[in-house]
Amino acid sequence: MTKVPNSPVTPMRPSTDRPVFGRAATPVVGGRGRAHLTQRRLRLAGNEMPRNMNVGYGMAGSILGIGLYTAFKICRDTGIDPNKRFNTLEEDEEIRLADEIKKYFIESPLRRVIKSNINHLLDIQHERGRRMKVGLTTRYQRTKKRSNVARKLNPSRF
Repeated sequence: MTKVPNSPVTPMRPSTDRPVFGRAATPVVGGRGRAHLTQRRLRLAGNEMPRNMNVGYGMAGSILGIGLYTAFKICRDTGIDPNKRFNTLEEDEEIRLADEIKKYFIESPLRRVIKSNINHLLDIQHERGRRMKVGLTTRYQRTKKRSNVARKLNPSRF
């Protein structure tokens, strides 16, 4: 690119008070750049919690055995706002959450109990166990046309 002497210099970028590519141009505070991508991750009950999700909904979606009601109850018992995001939690709040979650029957022990219940149904030759073994619905839903969900949940167990 050749430079023309005494030519007026035109700015290459618009001013910061106008949107850039449809988004409002916001300055980076403190110059952290991509540091937010390397934040410490929160692990509760052996699962990594989604950083940008609300505490109540994040626990309900990530931990087996905790639904919305239980997640919001845990938040209420620990005194944490359920609409607060995981990446904004203080360290003492994380410890309170972990201590409260330990009181519940979740994840690995719950999986073991569910698996033992299914094996018990198979061992005693119960009707539900026999239908699970074949891969059919266990609660007598329609199987002539739509049994896709049952085949996913009850794959044939041999």
